[in-house]
Amino acid sequence: MGHVHNTKIAIYGKGGIGKSTVSANLSATLANDDKKVLQIGCDPKHDSTRMLLGGASVPTVLDYIKEIPASSRKLDDILRCGYGGTRCVEAGGPQPGVGCAGRGILSTFETLAELGIDDIEFNITIYDVLGDVVCGGFAVPLRKEYADIVLIVTSGEYMSLYAANNILRGVASYDGASSRVGGIIFNGRGLVDEGRMVRTFAHEVGLPVLTSIPRSNVFAQAEAKGCTVVEGYPDSAEAALFKELAIRVESLASGLSPLYHARPLTDETMERVLLGRCHETSALPYAHPSSAQPVPATTGMGTTKRKRSRIDADRIIHGCAFAGAAAITTQVRNAVTVVHGPLSCANVALYYISCNLTRDPPDRLERVRPLQRIVSTAMDERSMVFGGTSDLEYVTKKALEKGYEAAFIITTCPSGLMGEDIYPVAKRVESSMPAKKVVVVPAGGNIHGNFSSGITLALVSAASLIDPSVPKEQGTVNIVGEKNMVANRDRNYKAIVEMLSKLDIKVNCRYISGASVQDIVGFQKGEVCLPANHDLATRETISFLSSRAQVEDFPLPFPRGFQETSVWLTALGERFGKEREATSLISACRGKYEREISALSPGLKEKKVLLASADPQINWIADLIRDLGMVMLKAGIVSTGKDILSASSPHHSYQLNYSLELLEEDIKMLHPDLVIVQPYPGVESLGTRFALIPYNPDVGIDAGISMANEWSVLMRVPAVEGWRKGAGVRP
Repeated sequence: MGHVHNTKIAIYGKGGIGKSTVSANLSATLANDDKKVLQIGCDPKHDSTRMLLGGASVPTVLDYIKEIPASSRKLDDILRCGYGGTRCVEAGGPQPGVGCAGRGILSTFETLAELGIDDIEFNITIYDVLGDVVCGGFAVPLRKEYADIVLIVTSGEYMSLYAANNILRGVASYDGASSRVGGIIFNGRGLVDEGRMVRTFAHEVGLPVLTSIPRSNVFAQAEAKGCTVVEGYPDSAEAALFKELAIRVESLASGLSPLYHARPLTDETMERVLLGRCHETSALPYAHPSSAQPVPATTGMGTTKRKRSRIDADRIIHGCAFAGAAAITTQVRNAVTVVHGPLSCANVALYYISCNLTRDPPDRLERVRPLQRIVSTAMDERSMVFGGTSDLEYVTKKALEKGYEAAFIITTCPSGLMGEDIYPVAKRVESSMPAKKVVVVPAGGNIHGNFSSGITLALVSAASLIDPSVPKEQGTVNIVGEKNMVANRDRNYKAIVEMLSKLDIKVNCRYISGASVQDIVGFQKGEVCLPANHDLATRETISFLSSRAQVEDFPLPFPRGFQETSVWLTALGERFGKEREATSLISACRGKYEREISALSPGLKEKKVLLASADPQINWIADLIRDLGMVMLKAGIVSTGKDILSASSPHHSYQLNYSLELLEEDIKMLHPDLVIVQPYPGVESLGTRFALIPYNPDVGIDAGISMANEWSVLMRVPAVEGWRKGAGVRP
């Protein structure tokens, strides 16, 4: 005997429309016709098969996999035998308000397959599916590998028909041009004119009405007896209707009756045809994403809430917001970062943090420690279905018990998509551990943007630790926005501290690179915020910190080269009343700079230079080129012109929107001796000497001196390696 063909039928409809009653009575009728029937309830209410089981409830698959380990599971525990030999399964769902019931449907199907449901021969499988909103999980039965036929149960109520139309949209999304819709089952509510409404809808979408089931007390009487109408009242008119429906379903299954393509109506057509409305719709007044500025608002210690910022959908994402946030929070010395997501997400964070290991000794041990300050809730399928907040609370408490003063909870894509509310978890942990602080960073993986967005979000969220009652301390500053994954971060910090100390200015808090929780709590002691750089993340962070902690915003980033250093020191001296000390330090810097540049200038003077950068903050490089006596042929920037000129050197001109193609043309036309460039893809093939602009240059006059030394060495070697001279590249 060959394998029995199993026709799979998905019965969809609005919640409460009676699809479970229809499904159970149809299964009972088919069973009476000697068909082997499997009915799977795909609704969190898990009452689809109750009337086939004498009113009893079957253990749900999701409860089963929650309680029973995979190695101990058996199909017979969740597959029950009902009326007429029907086999019954209920998917179930998580506790209301947590987890993802839609994901649970897919988990149910995967579990049934693993336990061998496909080894049992059925003639017909009926999926009874919630269809108010056909989300990704509840749409699983619409997939071709599951449903051969889709039937839609509806009444004449507009919202029921609206749900039916949405189901057709779901079918169309999966099917394309194929045909799998069998028709409409009209389950009457006894409303005036509802038959006409259903027939009109069916006509507009091109589907037949397979049967019309009137409102009847017989269904309630059968339910009270714990059985279907087909079992309890086999001679009733209602049972006869299901016999007719079963005949039509068998005709669809055998191919004798046609299946139809899903042709959903637009909302406007629905209202016009069914409600008689005719009105114009106007476009939504969308604002350009770049005009939106995130304005976080804090509510109490440790629980930072913020308005969700719009993300430019056209922007390329280079690393997710979660990874960017973790790269910041793991810098706090006595705090732990709790990754609310899969282990793979924690591994991504560890990768970014491990970039710090490229820095030089002797502080290597302290740079390894961030790798030890990260734990994960190890979110898996169980957490996705049933919710992971209980696991999160447990992991956070266990981590804090190890002696950390604070915990940063960062959400990933799975927890963000589930919409898990993390703030109550943070409050519960703080309530049970009063000496600890918990900060929520709702990064949501890619949901809230890219790596840079995550950096900003972490820096802003950590501000909830700041104590606004801490008094100011004269002559102190906070440093904000250092890049963590660079080899010269600490070297630059030491150079800044050295210059500040000569002005009798102390660093209060290094926000957040290597800071302690208490450093952040006392952030407001600092009078001024010094930005380490001038990128968007740093500017947004300082703007927020200045408003929250009443700390003054210093307008100039860390200086590069002599001109910027001179302007920076002058501005600091004026702000802190240290003009004389600033003048003396500038004089010492000038002497060292001029000596070094004079020694390097003979090998570089009159050399022709092309400058190309994606970063508009390159005035210090243009200043250096001028001071060395080199000839600037052209300077190009990949930019629209915003934030190009700094206060230190407003006299250089740049070509905007400078592409690799334009750079290549200029190299061929102008024949530069040296191209100074930030990494452009393919620049190494352009056949000339080129020097890279550092991602994070040194600070102070050393930035210019070190670059000039590099250029001097480059000018003493051939423009192209000897082995490449015959490869068509200009020597």
